Amino acid sequence: MADFAMLAKSFSHRPWLLLVIAGLLVVPPAWAAGMNFPSEKACVSPNCKWEVRCRSTQQGDGGWLHRLFLGPLGATEPVFIYASGRNCDVLWSKDSRRIALTDWSGSNLSEIYIVDVPTHTVQLLEIPGLSHPLSKEELDGHIYWEAMQWDAADRLQIRVFGHTDEAQGHAFTYFFSVNIISKEITLLRQASEEAAD
Repeated sequence: MADFAMLAKSFSHRPWLLLVIAGLLVVPPAWAAGMNFPSEKACVSPNCKWEVRCRSTQQGDGGWLHRLFLGPLGATEPVFIYASGRNCDVLWSKDSRRIALTDWSGSNLSEIYIVDVPTHTVQLLEIPGLSHPLSKEELDGHIYWEAMQWDAADRLQIRVFGHTDEAQGHAFTYFFSVNIISKEITLLRQASEEAAD
């Protein structure tokens, strides 16, 4: 009972503390579903030891360059890891050792990169053997790769979607589970096709 009285007294002198605690209970952490950059907020790792931050600068042509930096939480000199001219999403693995980075790099494509947190290395996620179930027309059309969620430390769910470019083109969406080490891929489901506009 004495502990409760001390806690109540603490809140009476610091009413703002109740708001902070309530906010933590209501607002999910940034890493819960990933984060879209550019943003002035940091995307904190699940173990609360790392963070990704973005610094944006306007270029001479009027466009923007968004540079992502990775470092220990609160670091004054984080390490540069990636630059994007448009926007990108970061998605922490559950063990905080990797980041799946979706770069929405163009109007007709996007790519997924894997960031190894301890070494700060960034590598394009290349998946050989996607010619089945995707057709050549789908692979050559407007194609977007998006990291959706980590299932395990080395297994990532991705969505591959877009539309073909031929006159009677069609839209497509596939969901895969990918082992980022072995490149083993499993088709989870395929959305129904519709005519592309």
